[in-house]
Amino acid sequence: MRRGSCAARSPCGSWGTGREGRLPRRHQGDGPRPGPAAGRAGRPALPPGPRPHRPGEERTGAACDLEKPEGFAAALDAAEAGLGGLDAVIVTAGLFATQDRLEEDVELARRLLTIDFAHTVVFCEHARKRLLARGGGTLCVFSSVAGERGRKPVALYGAAK
Repeated sequence: MRRGSCAARSPCGSWGTGREGRLPRRHQGDGPRPGPAAGRAGRPALPPGPRPHRPGEERTGAACDLEKPEGFAAALDAAEAGLGGLDAVIVTAGLFATQDRLEEDVELARRLLTIDFAHTVVFCEHARKRLLARGGGTLCVFSSVAGERGRKPVALYGAAK
């Protein structure tokens, strides 16, 4: 479990690939970056990965741990307060382990299935209610190709996705 940044952030600026995530203040041109051979109109290509923080750029974040559902409401409260409301909630978090590791450690398997499925659904229900109370919005939940293609090396992980 680690906090990281995705090579391509969502239009609403969701950060994180570990089970802890952040909701930055606003999107300012982030998103997929062209690779080394994909420069535009004579400009050099940008390196892959998220764009560095620019001086003077304001960002606000709210930590949310999908292993601790008792903190979901507080995380959404903090995000709403820091952002002045929510029009979109993007979930990109989860816990990963290989099938071999999950078969060796039943407690890890329980944690993964709980975080990646049950707690993600509960978090989405909290977010859905808030978005509907505002008149609607976007709830976008990233999954994994492992949930689409059943493969033995990641069978339990894929089932939770």
